Amino acid sequence: MIAGYGWWPRSTRSGAARTGASSRSSQWRSWYACGRLIVGLGSGFNSPATERQFTAAGVPFTGRVGRLTETIEVLRAVWSGKPLRYGGEHFTFDDFVLSPAPPIWLAGAGATAETRAGRLADGWLLYLPDVRSYAEGWHRVRAAAQGPTPTAGL
Repeated sequence: MIAGYGWWPRSTRSGAARTGASSRSSQWRSWYACGRLIVGLGSGFNSPATERQFTAAGVPFTGRVGRLTETIEVLRAVWSGKPLRYGGEHFTFDDFVLSPAPPIWLAGAGATAETRAGRLADGWLLYLPDVRSYAEGWHRVRAAAQGPTPTAGL
């Protein structure tokens, strides 16, 4: 599949929405796809099925929002093009750098997740069931944006 990235039409975008996808892998795909990679992230549904998936991956279900937030901070920092020394709650590394930076889209529904998407992401991955819920969520995402208005995607 990766071999085909360079052949896609320029209007086509590629998404990486896998839990635990490495930033180095994302950087490679972004380069090979000529800057058309979008990194999609989410904290996971608050459900027994999602908790079982975290357990199977050996990752604690609790604290997932903090890990997600720190992941976005780390990705933005390492994609800045400047060597980075970082010591956080979940990640630690010295003199690490990757570039260029693909956009980050964040999934989520509900006031807290939508506000987080507006505050941290370049785009919002929505999965709301009706037009009214979408409009209310999109309003919260835009209100929380600290820079340009994020993109909404399906």
